[in-house]
Amino acid sequence: MKSVKMLSEQVFVLTGCASGIGKHMATVLANAGARVMMTDINVQALDQAVAQYGWDNERVKCAALDVRDPEGWTTILQETVKHWGRIDVLMNIAGVVQTGKIPYAQTDQIDFHIDINLKGTLYGCNAIAPILIQQGHGHIINVASVAGNIPVPGLSLYSASKFGVRGFSHAIAADLKPHGISVTVLCPDAVATPMLDAEADMEDSEFVFAGTHILTVEEIEYAILNRILPKAPTEVILPTASAWLAKLFAVAPIFSTRITPLFRSKGLKNRIKYKNNQ
Repeated sequence: MKSVKMLSEQVFVLTGCASGIGKHMATVLANAGARVMMTDINVQALDQAVAQYGWDNERVKCAALDVRDPEGWTTILQETVKHWGRIDVLMNIAGVVQTGKIPYAQTDQIDFHIDINLKGTLYGCNAIAPILIQQGHGHIINVASVAGNIPVPGLSLYSASKFGVRGFSHAIAADLKPHGISVTVLCPDAVATPMLDAEADMEDSEFVFAGTHILTVEEIEYAILNRILPKAPTEVILPTASAWLAKLFAVAPIFSTRITPLFRSKGLKNRIKYKNNQ
């Protein structure tokens, strides 16, 4: 695990910092003394976090960023380099999800998932790659999902966007390795965040809750600090049971259709349990 001292020497850019995984990781890094550029489309929530924790504005900066805006990406990254001289780690965390079966999906729902989850990640990586290549070092961490490894009925649009993030991450890992740049795609199962709270009230979300357990943001933190930052693996799937299931589905995709009824039943029970505990 990187020590607090080592984290304090790093410059991080994070997206999706207004809530969930992004907010948690930004808080952990800022409290460890790192230099953090916190971004989100909801900049007011970022300012509130800075005021709450009293972080030094020379170490922690907030900026509005719509990940769908390539020019916005360029501006944020340039400002980060101008202020701190470099960028060591980019964490593409911002993401959205809506449930719904494809026969009933609207075109704006398709755009919503692809523009934010997939194109937002592509834009960020595209904008930062020249900076990291010039530096000769850096680490990109793209947060995908188990739904980027295993097709999830009821979440076809989300699953498509995260399959894209995962495939893109593996491809650019090979492109950027010769330049001394690491790329990791993190694929967690369901994580207890406000986004999951919203999913619990959505129709067709039973498969979201069909895993072995709901992950916590602390488990994501542990994986990032103990596995991803120090070791730079190309992919991390959480939890372990989901990793093995993903491998099985990769070898025999037809297996997914045969166990769908079992996962639906389990997911329905888990969703009710999760809602009751909210």
